[in-house]
Amino acid sequence: MEGMRHLSGGIFTMGSDLFYPEERPRRRVRVDPFWIDETPVTNSQFAKFVAETGHRTLAEIPPDPADYPGMLPHMASARALDDHPVVHVASAFVASSAANSPLLPIL
Repeated sequence: MEGMRHLSGGIFTMGSDLFYPEERPRRRVRVDPFWIDETPVTNSQFAKFVAETGHRTLAEIPPDPADYPGMLPHMASARALDDHPVVHVASAFVASSAANSPLLPIL
């Protein structure tokens, strides 16, 4: 598929024992083969999708700095990170993308 890469899957270590409790414990997991876009979807691209479709997700709600100790104040606005990879990607966006590819959540 143009603009996509096939990853063969395999085993990797997921999680962390050093950060957030929900990331514990570190463990070995197997991932099936999958296709993924060659480049990340940016917040700007996702914003365009939202503007065109009216779709709303938690990704459009500015984060509460109290939930992220040490977060820089300018990062409380999703617009401050327009060129960063999008997070909380919704299946509605994936279905409308040109590649129509499944995306996996990435930590």
